[in-house]
Amino acid sequence: MNTRDVGWAAVSAAALGVLLQGHLGLMAGLRRRPALAARKFDPPSVTVIRPIRGLDVEARQNVRALLALDYPGEWEVLFVFDTEDDPAFALTREELANAPTRATRVELLVAGEPPEGLTGKINAMQVGVACSRCTLLAFSDSDTRPAPGALTALVGALLEDARTGATFAPVYAAADAPLAGDVGYGLLVNAWYGASVARTSGPDGALPFIMGQLMVFRREALAAIGGVGCAAGQFVDDMYLGRRLHEAGWKNRVIHAPLRIVTGHLELRAFLRIFRRWILFSESGLPWAFTRPNWVRG
Repeated sequence: MNTRDVGWAAVSAAALGVLLQGHLGLMAGLRRRPALAARKFDPPSVTVIRPIRGLDVEARQNVRALLALDYPGEWEVLFVFDTEDDPAFALTREELANAPTRATRVELLVAGEPPEGLTGKINAMQVGVACSRCTLLAFSDSDTRPAPGALTALVGALLEDARTGATFAPVYAAADAPLAGDVGYGLLVNAWYGASVARTSGPDGALPFIMGQLMVFRREALAAIGGVGCAAGQFVDDMYLGRRLHEAGWKNRVIHAPLRIVTGHLELRAFLRIFRRWILFSESGLPWAFTRPNWVRG
């Protein structure tokens, strides 16, 4: 074996060692700390705001799942659209008329076109906050399907520590009949980000960012960073909000109860566009300590 072959062998062995070390770290992260026993708490009222644009996969079932939350306190749901012409508006209104719910108030709101400098989602979130009546604020992505106890788990974790400003649920992607893009999305979310979040979080689930497909905030924590509007111009508002909370001295905590992102009919080309957007824009909210191991593995 010549010198060049020896050098390449050494480089290959080092690369495999780095990959193995990273893989073992991800496995250790997935063997999460045992879930804490749920503590009884006096449930504060919660406003759940769900911005919707366009028709998600299995949109009806997603709406029904949100309305079926079993939160024991007072809670309300605000569905916010850019316009009544949105294809999901009539569908959501039909579900509201027929689906049972324990929510004390359920409304459809129209936010209108966002002002210059705001994304439609941030504008919808701000409109929802302005119309909310409850003590805590929750935001729910329209392509998710929470389990009945998800909101209770999030609020319970939020109240365990007075310095916790936000809690969020870990996500996994699942499609009933996956295409190539759905498989790619699942690999990205389930095997990459999910395991990395589990590995990075502290013993109590603390993280310096949020992956907020379903997240709950204290109003005072949001107010301390200027409200959801502070994320104007950001393509990944949840990660940015979490970073700002962390910088302001508040804690973000990920809970144990998983949240399903409902996927389906996703072609490979569409997934690659999503992947590019995540790679380009997620850096605004993710710390280098989190992204570095993923870049090294890549």
